[in-house]
Amino acid sequence: MEKREQFAERLSAILIKNKDLSVKDAIRLREDFNNRGKDTFDYFLLTEGLVSKQGLLTALSEYFEVPAIDLTDYELTDPILSRLFPRELLLQHCCIPVEVDEDELLVVTADPTNEEMVAELATLVSYDIQLAVGLKQQIIDEIRDMYDGSATLEDPEDMDLRVERKVAQEEHEKLEKDEEAPGDAEDLVNNKDKYFTKL
Repeated sequence: MEKREQFAERLSAILIKNKDLSVKDAIRLREDFNNRGKDTFDYFLLTEGLVSKQGLLTALSEYFEVPAIDLTDYELTDPILSRLFPRELLLQHCCIPVEVDEDELLVVTADPTNEEMVAELATLVSYDIQLAVGLKQQIIDEIRDMYDGSATLEDPEDMDLRVERKVAQEEHEKLEKDEEAPGDAEDLVNNKDKYFTKL
């Protein structure tokens, strides 16, 4: 991503063009932002309350030339998505997988220009990774919700082991029932008094 000041200037220009921010407010906001700590400009704009979330997403989409996604419109409940990548990796790159469509994986990120992020994600999945831009704080919140919510879900290996045990138990119970029943002709002959009433 560009330096903070350059990014703030270019994004402000898009917001002004889209009539989501006045020139006067843009000048004041950029000065205030440059004096702030490590806040990202999108987060700073929202906390100042002068730009709507939708207006900011539209500007980010135009800036990065990718679709923008409001994560409040997504229900990230698919446990498969939370198993694709380590939580720390997603937080490090501020990105989150949101949807699988055949051989494509849609990932929302705060910085679609992050080539290192795409390369690392690609080493972990065979999907064709498609990017969309989202708001940083939303992405962080969703990552935490996704992994906290899936904390009780089984690891894939544990799930396979549980299924194997269940199948083995069912087979064992079936064998026990078969042993109790008059299963074959030899058993019937040897125990005819047991199974048949004398005439």
